[in-house]
Amino acid sequence: MDANEGAGKAGGGVRTPQAELARKLNLLLDTVVAERGVALTYREVSEALAKRGVNLSRARWFYMKDGTGRMVSDPKLLTALSEIFQVDPSYLLGSDGAEVPERIDAQLEFVKSLRAAR
Repeated sequence: MDANEGAGKAGGGVRTPQAELARKLNLLLDTVVAERGVALTYREVSEALAKRGVNLSRARWFYMKDGTGRMVSDPKLLTALSEIFQVDPSYLLGSDGAEVPERIDAQLEFVKSLRAAR
């Protein structure tokens, strides 16, 4: 179970919208680590967003990744984050039918194969 699987689930085991966004963000962050070998820092995210005219506080970034606090549904912020992670905005905006981006899915399969090889 990953860090986000148990978090943010309501009584019936349904993931809250905040927890679902956190799961997606953490999946994207994990993909960045897999692709470049180092984690994407808050500073890098903040600077990339600022270039797009979007501000993001450290506290808001934390609770977005943690799945706590209010649901972040700001389309400008989520679209800018999608651009940074090079995924279709519908993935973070929660559009119906938004699938796991192919690049992310490929990284998931790679990680699964590494775990299976252990």
